[in-house]
Amino acid sequence: MEPLVSVGIPTYNRPLSLAKCLDALLAQSYHNLEIIISDNASTDQEVNRIIQQYTLMDFRIRAILQPVNIGGENNFSFVYNEAKGEYFMWMADDDYFEPNYIQTCVSFLQNNSDYFHVSGLCKYYDGATLVDVTSFPTIGSNHPVFRVFHYFLYVRKNGIFYGVFRFHKKEKTPISNRIGSDWSFIGRQAYRGKLKVLDSTFYSRSLAGVSSNREAMVRRWKLNSWKKYAFELFAVKHVALESFVEIKSSFLRFFLQVLLAIILTFKFLVNSVQKRFNPSYY
Repeated sequence: MEPLVSVGIPTYNRPLSLAKCLDALLAQSYHNLEIIISDNASTDQEVNRIIQQYTLMDFRIRAILQPVNIGGENNFSFVYNEAKGEYFMWMADDDYFEPNYIQTCVSFLQNNSDYFHVSGLCKYYDGATLVDVTSFPTIGSNHPVFRVFHYFLYVRKNGIFYGVFRFHKKEKTPISNRIGSDWSFIGRQAYRGKLKVLDSTFYSRSLAGVSSNREAMVRRWKLNSWKKYAFELFAVKHVALESFVEIKSSFLRFFLQVLLAIILTFKFLVNSVQKRFNPSYY
């Protein structure tokens, strides 16, 4: 029997894209799914209608309606902690993927026991226009610290976040209420095991989300005055502090966090220069 895959969908006020997202899930060639929707107290009543329609359509869908808005990051953590599957993945409510996506990812994990997290290539769209396809090198070192640094050297928009991974030991708050918490999470995944991006299947993302660019992120985190100019430094601090948390030696953990902060600061400076001279750089 196929292992159970839990798919967590945090949603808020996006009825049309939520329906498209659910259609993509129900069209998957992989059938043993647990689909968990958490509506973050949407004010658009159409969201509730869509949720009711789809829960009646397919018994695999379970919906939780939050009585109050618990925040985007908390909603991601909520669906994660509700999951009962052997494998898990998040799906954003404005994204979709190819019908073979989950099957391809699970097959790879089953045939490669040393890998912990796998995704397909990530396609980014501005409306109906394809603007970027992000590949990613295999993070395959046998040393966990090397894997973490390898990941952070190459990550850009972090499409690998929407992959399928093995449940290890559940984190109470896998996505913290901090800037860059999705990067921190995959960094911790890299410490736990090898990461893979497959070019045989695709995940499609919208650039209209709250994390689509620097300006959107500044608005999302309500950074005003001087703070918006130091956005990257805030991100570096938070990502570094949430990395290497599995290491028991406080001295070694602190040393690696400082080294990571230096590398990320340099990485953001290079990206800033690239964007200045190439406005189309994503």
